[in-house]
Amino acid sequence: MNDAYDKFRNYVLDNSLIVPGDRVLLSVSAGKDSMAMLHMTQRLKDEISFETGLFHLNHMTRGAESDADAIFVEQAAGRSGLFCRVCTLDVNSLRPGGISFEEFARDTRYGLLDETAACGEFNKIATAHTEDDNCETILMRVLSGTGIRGLRGIPAVRGKIIRPMLRCSSGEIYEYLELNSLSWREDMSNSDEYYLRNFVRNRIFPVILERFPRARQSMANLARVSSEQLTLIDDTLEAAYTGYLKAGHDSVIISHPGLDGNIPAIRYLVSRELGERFGLNVSSRVLDEIIRNYSRLRSNNVLYNRNGVIVRKRHRAGGNEIVICRTCESAGCDSEWKYIINIDSGVKTVVAEAGISLEVEETDFKSFCADGSGASSIFLSVEPQVKSVTARIRMPGDRIKLAKGTRKIKDLLIEKKLDSDMKKKIPIITVEGRVAACLTGIIPGSFNRVSCNFSVRNDSKRIIRVNIEVENDI
Repeated sequence: MNDAYDKFRNYVLDNSLIVPGDRVLLSVSAGKDSMAMLHMTQRLKDEISFETGLFHLNHMTRGAESDADAIFVEQAAGRSGLFCRVCTLDVNSLRPGGISFEEFARDTRYGLLDETAACGEFNKIATAHTEDDNCETILMRVLSGTGIRGLRGIPAVRGKIIRPMLRCSSGEIYEYLELNSLSWREDMSNSDEYYLRNFVRNRIFPVILERFPRARQSMANLARVSSEQLTLIDDTLEAAYTGYLKAGHDSVIISHPGLDGNIPAIRYLVSRELGERFGLNVSSRVLDEIIRNYSRLRSNNVLYNRNGVIVRKRHRAGGNEIVICRTCESAGCDSEWKYIINIDSGVKTVVAEAGISLEVEETDFKSFCADGSGASSIFLSVEPQVKSVTARIRMPGDRIKLAKGTRKIKDLLIEKKLDSDMKKKIPIITVEGRVAACLTGIIPGSFNRVSCNFSVRNDSKRIIRVNIEVENDI
């Protein structure tokens, strides 16, 4: 019975998740899903010429069991003759206060995956998220409160990250492992219902499936339809209100004469921009408050002012417009700095506050594959019209979109245990007002973080390289 492999193969080929010439880094935990993914990708090499490597993070949370998982992965890589990197970190002791273990471990893993991919010249990273993981994610979002964007579930592609197992159910994977006599290791922490996902997986979802046996298929269809309809909404709005969006430095203006009376469109656009550009997934209650304030007769008023972001209604000759921008809180405003760097100017821009110089040049995918983003450079995928990038100090409320959702840059810097002066030296790279990267790589032993919105892919239409040269020690 090859149901799981057929679904894996068709999903990869239909969505071009892996194409000839790719170098794919597999995130392997030693569990059933990732071991099945390893076996399936090796089989797929009979049809597609590509290379694979393995990455494993030992969280040191289960003592000898965690060590045994790492050895198991290394042995699997050895049998297949594959590159393998195992990182060992005491994640619990490193975790800052106020951040859950799940969130910190996830972000640490993805950060190390990015670093390993860059150093090993892997252009893609594969995770073993399954159909069950996707359903659990959607259900948790529904129960916690979400809009149509949250119903999209786990995307097949996000930047370098690909998820080739999304069409395989847990039951199908078990059958595949047994059919092919494959071994794996069980993580006993998966039964700990202190973690929300385990509670949903072990308690809630079985009850749902008992009453609604096709719940998985229904939720997968919901995710697909939601994604299609979001694309349709965006395309329709662009056609109906051409030029309605103007992006600037840490700001965006929503303005079009036809939008004034279209409250559903305004609600959608404000929600979208707050979420995707500013990293704020506001609740329906907050959106209701923004729209209520917008509908009042006063033409110039503040609609929202929290979490380092302010939303204003402003009256102009052509009608009302909505301005969304970062607020400048008292901390950090006195020493604000910003540098605009033109692409292909051939001139190094000295960022004195950070002790570095930056130069931006246009490049190609071949150079990205050869060099990868590291401490001395980053690669960004940008739109054809972009003429420059901005390097600036971190502002309150800054967020970056990583492989597993958005993170406050403030939290990323806290993880590095930097003092307040050092935090002011870390440059933020923005493109048309959107955070594209955080240059934490200027700290010895650290790596730069690139937003998923600007990650380079093999189909990126335009790629730029930001060269980073440390002028003096920080």
